[in-house]
Amino acid sequence: SADFEKNKGHLPWPASGVVAMRFGPQEVEGLKGIIENNPGITIETNAEAAVKVVFDGEVAAVTTVGPVQAVIIKHGRYFTTYSNLSSASVNKGQQVKRGQVIGRVMEKEEGKGDLEFLITN
Repeated sequence: SADFEKNKGHLPWPASGVVAMRFGPQEVEGLKGIIENNPGITIETNAEAAVKVVFDGEVAAVTTVGPVQAVIIKHGRYFTTYSNLSSASVNKGQQVKRGQVIGRVMEKEEGKGDLEFLITN
């Protein structure tokens, strides 16, 4: 937990891409006056792009809702969540290392996908 905290501002990106939606409240594109509060960041990337864990930890959960999967990693008192995955390559209870591939981004449209990434405690 203390080691995770020491890396604030220095964690690697979980996937290559660009920020499609930043953290916090913001107006929904194309819907003037509608505010959405994003609890993490949304990274637009290529479909099936590798998703990598940002810090050593233990897989707390692998969940599936319809065709979409999510992986939650415990880093002491902190958790990182990676969702909108087409597949997960880890199992609950497994130890993971920074940079290890834990899944692949699900295709949203035309070869692109969005990774939802959250840090909580």
